[in-house]
Amino acid sequence: MSIKREPEPDNFRSAVVKEEETVGSALTSAPPKLYHTLTACTRCRSRKTRCDAGLPRCGPCERSGSHCEFYDSTKGKTLPRNYVIHLQAKVRRLEEEIARRQALLSEIEDPDCDELVREIGMVSLGDDTDTSQKAEPRFVGTSSGINMTRLILDFTKKNIEPEAIREIVEGHRISAKEEPESSQQQAQPSYTSGVQPAFYFPSREMTDKLIDTFMEQAQILLPILHEPTFRQYVDDIYNGDRDPVKLFQLRMVLATALQRYGPESVAHAEQYYLAAYAQIEEIMEPKDLLTLQCVALLCQYSIQTPTKIAVYHILGIAVRLCIQLGFSQEKTILLGDPPPDPLTEDLRRRLFWTIASFEYGVSHILGRPSGFATVDAYIDVKFYQPVQDKYITREGVVEGAPPCPLKLISMHFFRLRRLQAQIRQTLYQNPRPSPRDDRDPWFQEMKAKVEKWMSDAPGGRKAGITRDWFMHRYNNLIIFMYRPSPQIPKPSLDATLKCFDAAVKNIYLEKKMFEAGTSSSFVFAYQITIALMAILWGITCEKIRELHSKEVVKNHIDTALAILKVLALKWPGTAASVDIIGQLSKAAFKSYDADER
Repeated sequence: MSIKREPEPDNFRSAVVKEEETVGSALTSAPPKLYHTLTACTRCRSRKTRCDAGLPRCGPCERSGSHCEFYDSTKGKTLPRNYVIHLQAKVRRLEEEIARRQALLSEIEDPDCDELVREIGMVSLGDDTDTSQKAEPRFVGTSSGINMTRLILDFTKKNIEPEAIREIVEGHRISAKEEPESSQQQAQPSYTSGVQPAFYFPSREMTDKLIDTFMEQAQILLPILHEPTFRQYVDDIYNGDRDPVKLFQLRMVLATALQRYGPESVAHAEQYYLAAYAQIEEIMEPKDLLTLQCVALLCQYSIQTPTKIAVYHILGIAVRLCIQLGFSQEKTILLGDPPPDPLTEDLRRRLFWTIASFEYGVSHILGRPSGFATVDAYIDVKFYQPVQDKYITREGVVEGAPPCPLKLISMHFFRLRRLQAQIRQTLYQNPRPSPRDDRDPWFQEMKAKVEKWMSDAPGGRKAGITRDWFMHRYNNLIIFMYRPSPQIPKPSLDATLKCFDAAVKNIYLEKKMFEAGTSSSFVFAYQITIALMAILWGITCEKIRELHSKEVVKNHIDTALAILKVLALKWPGTAASVDIIGQLSKAAFKSYDADER
């Protein structure tokens, strides 16, 4: 038996037409070609009343507060009217996604290499997996090597799907979240682990042993202390003297020496550092040569291990105090009433060169302006006496005293800093008319200076300062000269080969140094990272990929990452670098696959 259905009233048909026009215009601003037909709602249909195209409810349902839904014949089910609003929102999201992807594709198709290299950066040093722990972004400049990361990222975009770039970031975040809690605790700086200050001192025998370690390994490059004077301080302390300067210096020497004995001594080192830090206000008050000497010891310790205050900020105090005391210029370093005696003069020169070395090094790593003159020619302070400390007294320097090999090594290290400053000032600061490319005579002149520095390196093995140590610094300068810089954003093939070869050599020199236990500072971790980035940038060059197989390059990278993973237990930020470089290398290696196709 069939049931005869009555024809729909005209008001239903008019409502449908109006609703079709409204929905079609809402879903797109262009003339609609295909759109969803919105029929009268089931309530109005059953009541045979006029229905309008109101959203999310029609007028009658809105006035009565009733649920408004309609029958969708294409889906074969009843849907709420607000489903149309959901579709409109979805269309907007898809249009935004299309626009985002088109912008990304335009960047890939036409990257501005010059801008990638010259652009400075703001880097967040907080934990990006925990929004509550995010720190204020910090300025990082071009000499830091941040531009290398941008070039590698740009290259990987050309060789992998755009979505894979997001996967690199997401993969890092996931691995950080899944990292075992115990390993995260191990990687935290020791000053957060509840270590208490040690206001006592070890036995005199142990103290003398630690002082010997400091003099042989820390004092060799940074002659901050006059050894006979300091050893007299130690005698005074063990005889009951509680002079704050003497106590501070002994505690910092013990802390620095203990850092050289490995992870098992880290907590003890931190105890002496905290005991010294408790006196900081008393030490800072005089603002004299002894204050500068104490701050230099703080800088030396902070380079070796994470501390309560970052070395960059401690160093800022040291630089300003050095300038305030007149130690940064030859014409003022000897002023005084009365004039300084020979020992004081020598200490002033030592402290200037030590602070200048710290400042040049840290400013170079962070890409930030130097607190001293940026043009190296303005530094006219002479070197200190190249003889052992026992020959330098307040009465004068003993005539005929033989040169001290350790002092010569430290002076040679400071000459390296001057070369580094010259390269940085020419290639990484304000643009210059020349050099325009790496075939400019400036490069030949600078490379000759660097090679002369290497050939003039003092011989012999002194506290880990071997020929390999000097060669490692030489390779760092070569990388610094020939990698992309704001002055030369697109190096030649010859420069790329030099940079790549120097980076590979440094990976294995760094492995050798690490296994010998002579390096674990944050500067060392930075140097490994820079070598890695130079290798990854190198394989963006087709010629490099022809000369070095994927397996060989992967071995270089794995060797360096293995060292960084161990250093990550001491320097927490290194763990993130290991993960990100690992993800970037996987992306960069896809260029080899592209070559095979």
